Amino acid sequence: MNKTIIEMLIGTLLGDAHIRRTGLNKAFISFEQSSKKIDYINFLHKLIKEEGRLPLMEENLKEYLRGDSRYQSMNKSLYFRTQSLEELKPMADLFLNEEGKKVVPTNIADHLTPRSLAFWIMDDGQRVNRGGVTLCTDSYNKEEVNILREALRKNFNLETTIHNKKGPNDALYERIYIKKDDFEEFKPSLISHMHESMLYKINVPFGAPGLGPLRFSFGGLPLLLLPKEESRRKARRPGGRNKNKTRFLLRTRNSKW
Repeated sequence: MNKTIIEMLIGTLLGDAHIRRTGLNKAFISFEQSSKKIDYINFLHKLIKEEGRLPLMEENLKEYLRGDSRYQSMNKSLYFRTQSLEELKPMADLFLNEEGKKVVPTNIADHLTPRSLAFWIMDDGQRVNRGGVTLCTDSYNKEEVNILREALRKNFNLETTIHNKKGPNDALYERIYIKKDDFEEFKPSLISHMHESMLYKINVPFGAPGLGPLRFSFGGLPLLLLPKEESRRKARRPGGRNKNKTRFLLRTRNSKW
C-alpha cells in the first residue's frame, strides 16, 4: 500500500472502520456508513478499489438494516469490505489487542497526519455551529481519549477539551472538542483531503459564494474544484432578495476519477 492509503486507513480506523485478523497472518477491513452518506462511502469505495488497489469481497456496496441498541432505533447503512490480505496484517497489529478488540495505538502520534485527521473527521466528526469540531470518541475509554488529545496537541498544536455526551441509561461518553481558534488556523490543511459532501463538518459549506477554486490531490492525482456561478432570482416579497448559487465542477487529468 502507498502512503496515501495508509494515512487514509489510519483515519478511518480511528473512526467507523473495523479491522479483523484472519488465519494465515491476514486481516480485512470493513467500512460502513449511514445510507445518508452515500456520496462519502462511494468515495471510500473508489479510493480503496482504484487508488489502493485492494481487492474487495464484493464489487458493489451492500445495504443493511442495523439496530442501534443505544438509542433503540433501526438505521439503513451501506457496507463494503476488503478481502483478507497479508498487507493489512501490520494495520491489524497496530489497532487490535490480543483479544481482537479495536484500540487506540499508544503510538498513534507517530502515525497521525493531516490526511488521517481529515478522514477521522469525515467518519466521526461532528459540526459545531460556533466553530471548531467535535470528534465522537464514544467507543474509547478515558486513557485512549487522552492519548488522542495528546497526539492532536503534539502533531498539530491543536488544543482540545472534553465534552461529555449523555447516552441511554445515563451513560456518559467523552468526546474531543478541538477549539475554534486553533482549528481555524489548521483547517486549510484538511480541506484538500476531504470529500466535498463532508466539508459541512468543518463549517466549510460546499458551493458557498466566494469559496473559490479548491485545489488538491490524492495519491499524486491533481484535482481542481471550479466554481460555476449561477444567479437565481427569488420571488419579490417583503424582505426578499436575489441569491447567488455556486456550483462546482471537478477537473482532473485522469478520466478514471
